[in-house]
Amino acid sequence: MANNLKSLLATAASMRAVGHSWEAIAEEVHKSVKTCQNWPNKHPKDWAEAYGAVEKHRFEQMSKEAQTHLHGLMRDKDKKIQLRAIDIYNRHAAKVYGPGGGMVFAYPAGPKPDEKPPSKTADLHAAGAAFMEAARERMDAERAKEGLPPLTEDEFLERHIREMDERLNHKPIPVYFDENGDSCAPPGEDDSRSREPSGTSVPADEGPARQAGPTRDLVWGVLFLAVLLTERAPLISATDRAPLRQASASRLTSIPFG
Repeated sequence: MANNLKSLLATAASMRAVGHSWEAIAEEVHKSVKTCQNWPNKHPKDWAEAYGAVEKHRFEQMSKEAQTHLHGLMRDKDKKIQLRAIDIYNRHAAKVYGPGGGMVFAYPAGPKPDEKPPSKTADLHAAGAAFMEAARERMDAERAKEGLPPLTEDEFLERHIREMDERLNHKPIPVYFDENGDSCAPPGEDDSRSREPSGTSVPADEGPARQAGPTRDLVWGVLFLAVLLTERAPLISATDRAPLRQASASRLTSIPFG
């Protein structure tokens, strides 16, 4: 919509809100009466926005004016008028002019100057917190079955870190299978060295067994703990993280031991 039309709608709305006729509005904006009358239907959204703003401003202006007059009556020289005004104020002021009152507009508060924007890692923190909460509920449930009290915060963190370290640094023992599903020796080794009685081996072009990696929630939990425990010992060293990156396409299966 052109700025000129918005200006015309604003002028028309401000006049209409205080009771001016369409004829007076048409004369003011130099348009035909029919054109002005069609604006609310032709541009309903813009008209409602302009008209509503004027009505809101006018209502607030009149409510404050009434409050000012009431205040003046409370200081009238006539004691009877004073008492009557004070009585009206005591009975209705809180409902009308108090927080959320019918004569008060609640304008949305803008952001505080020192208010920080939402964290870009808020979802990650929430996921990590949920992961830790589920782990703590599981541990406390296990202890309850044994008649033990819930873990303290330090006890939980110690056990949770230990479990995470065990899961992330777990080294599975690979077991290899041939095309018939029988276990066999690792690629490149003699059949006699097979760990299973089948004595068969896999084709030489097959790659190493795939190692089981951590789940996404597990990684989130580690990252979240790293943030919470910056003063503690590191959870995962550079050498510990290396196995997480090792993965290759293979038909061989890795079965974790333990």
